[in-house]
Amino acid sequence: MQNKRIQCIKRIDFCINIANFKAFSTIQLISLSCHGHTLELLPERAIFWRDTSTLLVSDIHLGKATHFRKAGIPVPFRSGYKDLVMLEGLISKYNPNEVLILGDLFHSTHNSEWEVFKQWRDKFSSTHFRLIAGNHDIIAERHYDDAELIVHFDLYECGPFAFSHIPEVNSKSDKYLFSGHIHPGIRLFGKGGQAEKLPIFYFSKDFAVMPAFGNFTGLGIIKPNTGDKLYAITPTQVFALQHPPHVFPDL
Repeated sequence: MQNKRIQCIKRIDFCINIANFKAFSTIQLISLSCHGHTLELLPERAIFWRDTSTLLVSDIHLGKATHFRKAGIPVPFRSGYKDLVMLEGLISKYNPNEVLILGDLFHSTHNSEWEVFKQWRDKFSSTHFRLIAGNHDIIAERHYDDAELIVHFDLYECGPFAFSHIPEVNSKSDKYLFSGHIHPGIRLFGKGGQAEKLPIFYFSKDFAVMPAFGNFTGLGIIKPNTGDKLYAITPTQVFALQHPPHVFPDL
């Protein structure tokens, strides 16, 4: 059943007319109940799971700028540093017991940005860092040990939820699944023909997909299904989108 439900997530060019959607929240974050637990969707493209004091992020892709520059591609060098600054701000604000990363912490093979991350990690000795290894997390395992990361190379379960990187899991778990990998986004059109792409939190009845936390990442434009919940993200707020005539049921 899980394999079938995941198939609806596709990287396709689907355009959502903003006139056909209704934004019904303009606050900076959205707090929702999911399987009896409180999740705060943050404009920093993260989720604070209040019941367990866990900060969820996905697809940071540290080291990507250095990887590209080594290949002769001119990209901003400090993109990864900006992500660490933003993550540090969230840790300082929410003081989580654990930071749970749903894959692609690091973009490729080991480079100097890993050492920057390791030094940054040392600031938070009292905070657990847990990584669900993604397809880009290919550095040697000793580097994870040196940075005191708890690493899972398969599905991880906690409470009513399961966590993976790629939203393609087998029937190992019937829990509500959180994943990343896709960098979900939507394209909104205004009445004047203007268009804007925005990252989203994507919730269906059985699974959710996190937006990419890293600022040096793209978007996978997706087509929502009837009953799915989409929460669009701007730099300052998260707002829910509703597509009439469908009514999004409570999770």
